Amino acid sequence: MTVPAQGRGPICRPVAQAAQSVVRVFAPVPRDCCATRRIAAALRVPIANPSTTGNGQCPVRSLAPCHTHFVSADPTNRTKLPADESPWAAADRSAAAVHDRLGRHSVAVVLGSGWSQVADALGSPSQIIEMSAVHMTSPGVPGHGGTIRSVIVAGQPTLVLSGRIHLYEGHGAAAVCHSVRSAVLAGCSTVILTNAAGSLRARFAVGDAVLTADHLNLTGTNPMVGPPPPGNPSSRFVDLTNLYNEQRRAGIRTALPHLDEGVYAGMLGGSYETPAEIQMLAGMGADLVGMSTVLEAIAARQLGATVTGISLVTNMAAGQQDHLDHQEVLDVAANSTDRLVEVVHAAVAQHSVASEPEQPIG
Repeated sequence: MTVPAQGRGPICRPVAQAAQSVVRVFAPVPRDCCATRRIAAALRVPIANPSTTGNGQCPVRSLAPCHTHFVSADPTNRTKLPADESPWAAADRSAAAVHDRLGRHSVAVVLGSGWSQVADALGSPSQIIEMSAVHMTSPGVPGHGGTIRSVIVAGQPTLVLSGRIHLYEGHGAAAVCHSVRSAVLAGCSTVILTNAAGSLRARFAVGDAVLTADHLNLTGTNPMVGPPPPGNPSSRFVDLTNLYNEQRRAGIRTALPHLDEGVYAGMLGGSYETPAEIQMLAGMGADLVGMSTVLEAIAARQLGATVTGISLVTNMAAGQQDHLDHQEVLDVAANSTDRLVEVVHAAVAQHSVASEPEQPIG
């Protein structure tokens, strides 16, 4: 297929602009990179900063060397990570920025879909900053904020991250886990992950808060793919037997006896599941289903943090109600603020009573 030169026909200008971006993303590249030169020649654009250095491979033929460049070419300009920075270096950089801007904290709370209003109810923050100020990607999905707060919750200095990014938005596993990794490297040895979830079981009703006892990672990826944290060979393989710490869950349920717990299935999204898929998940042991949390939990545990998961049931799963939509998720969450704050307080309080807190790297 011949790529039309710039200016020929009504669709050529956007095509040309997009391809120019591709050429710039590939730079710097070897001068003999045939595919990049063909694109540039067809569109009559120069190759930015051509270099004779490099591995001599064509980035079009071998996407692996250039994958991070594609990740950084975010058209919304919400991604702040340099293209050539490793995930661990990026997390270190953000951790240092968090520490410099907000100080040291022992607990991190990630607020999921519809949970943003909980941030205001947890207490008066000493400081609030935008996620982008510490080299994190701001959330783009309605119901997710884009701030980090420093708040004293249940007597503990707590980082409250309002919102997250997701695989279904086009982000990779490293990007999805970046804020959690950064928080742990900044000193948070407890990570509390919250989400909105669909219920597969009648005992979990809309509006209920449910502790995560275990999960099924069905996203098709894992944040541990790639190099382990530098200088810590023991984190190459991580035991997830007690990922959602049993001692912490027992302590929370002692404080709040009405709370139940279940298995959360983490899916890729962004479509909701089909009724047949829900039947499959139920047969696999899932009680709740959502599109987040599982990767962050693995990433936090890899760094030695203790993890707690909390789901808000915002809908019954496909086949158990007439239709599903995101506005329903937000509406249910907005009406559940008081009980969510109660559960988060109880979860944070467990940090101080844990007999043997696990130490993170950093």
